[in-house]
Amino acid sequence: MENIKLEFTGERFFISEEKNWELYYQHMARYLFARRLVKNKLVLDAACGTGYGAAILASKASKIVGIDISKEAIDYCKKKYNMSNATFAVMDCASIAFSDELFDLIVSFETLEHISEVEKYVQELHRILKPEGQLVISTPNRDVYAIYNKGQKNKFHTYEFDDKGFRELMKPYFEIEDIYGQRYFTPKDLTLLTPYTSMEIPAAPDGIFKKIVRVGMRTFLPDGLMRRKLISYEIWANKCRVGDIVPSKAVYMVGVMRKK
Repeated sequence: MENIKLEFTGERFFISEEKNWELYYQHMARYLFARRLVKNKLVLDAACGTGYGAAILASKASKIVGIDISKEAIDYCKKKYNMSNATFAVMDCASIAFSDELFDLIVSFETLEHISEVEKYVQELHRILKPEGQLVISTPNRDVYAIYNKGQKNKFHTYEFDDKGFRELMKPYFEIEDIYGQRYFTPKDLTLLTPYTSMEIPAAPDGIFKKIVRVGMRTFLPDGLMRRKLISYEIWANKCRVGDIVPSKAVYMVGVMRKK
């Protein structure tokens, strides 16, 4: 396979040898969360970007279809992730060229905020889902994201929503099963993760005791002890796992919804 190069612009994340670990763990955690829901299903990854997430979902789904408006990104997907149960196509998420009620499940991460015809986009997701089909969708939480982004507006975003606005947009079309929050990493967390960056983020649920221990260690353990390899990397990698924080206080909101 030929060497494939893409430039990271801040809009579309891709996995390179020089990883942006902050974005890597945030993006991977979302797809690993969704992977638990896709077994033996026909899945659409709407705005699949450079395909790393579709590749994760393909390990469990019966078939994964990735679409993106960028021809460059889709060309990259086709060359980088040549899998028997995955296909990729150039397509606008506000005008999806698939028949009604086709997919069992749709994943669409960090897409909503980029779409100018936002309600049309939601209607399209609803149209192509089978009856009772599921949607797993994420978007930044406007107010918390502004703090995380140090008050700078993301030039690639058209709309941003708070928890209430996100729910109101989706309710006419979907039964909201749950909306989860996702944290972000601090520079200190990234330093601590360095020895473990080749490992996959754990995706399985864990108990309340582990959550309490994890939060307590992150909050109260002195840096000197944290820097010793006495603590599992899961303490740190799990900081950005989906569901450890309420959506109204999270940087990212991840909704699991069922077609009405």
